[in-house]
Amino acid sequence: MQQGINLATYHGRPFDIRIVLQKPLKRWRVSLMSAKVAPSERSVVTNIAKGAKDINIIKVLKGIDQSVDSYKVLRDLIDTSHQIAQLLGSQFPLKIVGLDMAIDKRGKIWFIEANTNPDNSGLDSLDRELYRKYRESKRWIK
Repeated sequence: MQQGINLATYHGRPFDIRIVLQKPLKRWRVSLMSAKVAPSERSVVTNIAKGAKDINIIKVLKGIDQSVDSYKVLRDLIDTSHQIAQLLGSQFPLKIVGLDMAIDKRGKIWFIEANTNPDNSGLDSLDRELYRKYRESKRWIK
């Protein structure tokens, strides 16, 4: 059972964050980030398969409905993601991990789950530079 999180909203719709980290050499690096915005204000889930849309994370954080420091939230997301990747990488032989994270209405960061084989289809159009880094790291990992 998972605790309910009062998710932050973008244009009235709840969202969560997908952050993909890769470890092509000896350091984890963020290679993809997106916000998964629910299809409606009444939505309970933010799954792409249930109609949510991937939107550029910077655009969402700048347009978040709540009064939070979007730059601090972004820094906290990245810092927390690195800590989680390092912890998981110390226990398992991981080279890539997709982290589903949440931001609540007060700006607090929540870790939802980790995926060792994240589905990143469709993210190339959100941030071409990050997607290029993702593809480059993927070549190094192989």
